[in-house]
Amino acid sequence: RNESVGENDILYITEGNERYEPRRLKSGVGISGKVIDSGKTLMIKDVSQAGGVNVHFGSGNKVQSVLAAPLRLRDKVIGMIAAESYLVNAYTDEERILLEMLASHAATALESARLYRETQRRLLELESLVKASRVLSQTMELEQLLQGILDSAREAIPEAEKGSILLLNAKEQLQIRATSGY
Repeated sequence: RNESVGENDILYITEGNERYEPRRLKSGVGISGKVIDSGKTLMIKDVSQAGGVNVHFGSGNKVQSVLAAPLRLRDKVIGMIAAESYLVNAYTDEERILLEMLASHAATALESARLYRETQRRLLELESLVKASRVLSQTMELEQLLQGILDSAREAIPEAEKGSILLLNAKEQLQIRATSGY
């Protein structure tokens, strides 16, 4: 579930040995929309009897059975996981329970990965602040101070390939006082 756009990103799609490109669907569309919006497991024993359900990825084979479970994190549905079969009545209640357990573990693992990335980002920010404070306390030279601040800022923002600090001079013109990455 992509909350920022209110749609569902289908990130990992496989059929046989083929992996398909990720795609985005509007909320409520398709099996993913039904499962994510309802928060309930969906088991379709015979797609031809399900009324308007069509699951097809490109091989020409028609999916006959679907089992899909929501990825739930506390009271929030963050996505879903599904299995499809070319056979009618392919899934049992035991397999439904197994997929629901797998979905629960997957949701926890995804949240753990997100929290880990967030923690790493915060740690990098804190390390940069500590380094910047050391630079600030160790020098009274303006050029060294500015260079240290700029280097710390670039470390805190790993995507920044270059950076500079410009200050107004006595003539109120911008003057480059520190650069990094040029």
